[in-house]
Amino acid sequence: MRLVLIGAVAITPWLISMYLLFWLDREQVWTVVTPYRDVASLAILLVGMSLSFLLLSRLLKQR
Repeated sequence: MRLVLIGAVAITPWLISMYLLFWLDREQVWTVVTPYRDVASLAILLVGMSLSFLLLSRLLKQR
């Protein structure tokens, strides 16, 4: 049960980054013609996934 909780907490930054991309598209903050949209999307996902990895590593190290 503890590992499930740690996993759920660890993927939170990645889920937030995915929701941010969804929100930006839904609210039409950026469109298909927005310059560097692909680079910004990759950067947002990279930050979210990196934070999730670091958080998981830290939480598992404390075990």
